[in-house]
Amino acid sequence: MSVKPNILYIMTDQWNAECFSGLNHPDVKTPNIDQLIEKGVCFRNCFAAEPICQPSRVSYLTGQYVHTHRVMRNHEASTPQSVNTPLPGYLKEKAGYRTGAFGKLHLGVFEKDAGFDSIAHCCDNPFGKPAYYEYLEEKGLLDIYMEKEKKMSQETTQRFAAGKSGLKAADCNETWTADQTIDFISESSDPFFVWCSFERPHAPHTPPEDAPVKYDPEKLTIPPYDPKWFDSKAMHARAGCENLWKAWVLGEDALREGLAGYYGLMSLIDQQVGRIIDHLEQTGKLDNTIIVFCADHGDFGGYHGMLGKNSSTYDSIMRVPYVWYWKGHTDRNMHFDLCETIDMYPTLCDLAGLETPPSVQGKSHVSALTDLPYYPGKDYVFFERLLAKGVRSRTHKLSVIPNGRNNYWELYDILEDPDELKNRYGDPQLAHVQTRLMEELVAWSIKTEQPCHVSNSSEEVTEDLRWHSHFLDNK
Repeated sequence: MSVKPNILYIMTDQWNAECFSGLNHPDVKTPNIDQLIEKGVCFRNCFAAEPICQPSRVSYLTGQYVHTHRVMRNHEASTPQSVNTPLPGYLKEKAGYRTGAFGKLHLGVFEKDAGFDSIAHCCDNPFGKPAYYEYLEEKGLLDIYMEKEKKMSQETTQRFAAGKSGLKAADCNETWTADQTIDFISESSDPFFVWCSFERPHAPHTPPEDAPVKYDPEKLTIPPYDPKWFDSKAMHARAGCENLWKAWVLGEDALREGLAGYYGLMSLIDQQVGRIIDHLEQTGKLDNTIIVFCADHGDFGGYHGMLGKNSSTYDSIMRVPYVWYWKGHTDRNMHFDLCETIDMYPTLCDLAGLETPPSVQGKSHVSALTDLPYYPGKDYVFFERLLAKGVRSRTHKLSVIPNGRNNYWELYDILEDPDELKNRYGDPQLAHVQTRLMEELVAWSIKTEQPCHVSNSSEEVTEDLRWHSHFLDNK
């Protein structure tokens, strides 16, 4: 490929995969992202490596599962403990890409090794004050922002962190992040890779008064919920206010207010996505720019009567929006088969005409974007967190959660029970499914673990499973 495509990688934080008007959500309005869905390729069953921000973001940029790179928590030093080749640096080294990242990176100190030429934070800067704070300070708005959005009262935080921003839309971090991205595109010759990473709709759920869409809490559609659904489940609570964000704890009125703020932020982000795409078109760069829209992980988004996330493995928090668009190159299609967020890295390598580094564990889905009318997808996807590991097929999901000296297992028939209400683990009728999924989960854990060294013994029989043997051979 003589001319390398530009790459616009748009990430949001904690966006439920159903929340688009283009996917027939009853309330949310997202006209600009809907155009990407309508004219591009929308993967309806893409799963995050982890439903926590920092580990998931490292997985996107390394193409590795979490237990391989071992960044397991938020707000850690976060240097991966694996052999890895960060995507931005690889594109820069092998194909001369100019690279930039703007908004919420949440990579910790790993960002300095990721290969970015230009960085501007709206939050979570591990090396100093975020550039967005400096912007607000210059305009005399930082104290207002901190009071309304970063130092909420305990009562407000516990009620879904819902309210109104003290800023106008023009000064919200969504607009600032889009501005930084547009400036970078304007200053860049082809090819460029830009990561536009919006901090929200993650809490605080505080859209500005002049947000593009105002949602009336009383008119929102609330999916069915019942606290009794959780009586037989393992304790999935996690520390912090999100453990309270349930309709049966705070009341349905509070949930409606939280969702109104959550949806309002989605529409604000959608507006900024439209601005960036318009800029690409006006500057003549849209035709040669691959756009990926995604999220680091999901959110209950009102399903099961909750907002936010917890330590479970529900599809609502594991599944992410994942939309690809490249004008004139991507087929208009919607795929319901399985893929993983670590598959983005090798797919971009294919589209840029580059070999995928051997450290990458994802699999390219480039055929889903271009050649084939049907993309078979993966037979299984895998996910994990400190307190869980799981595997999902097209029809069933198995997960294991430590519970003292015992392990708590869950098995769901996704086709018959999409809300994951009836645990079928130990059900004789699904014994064959349970056994197969357990075998796949164990095999995955072994194959994708990166040990400290590999024996040089002639008795080594798993060499074909050692993806990192390339590095040992070339030391």
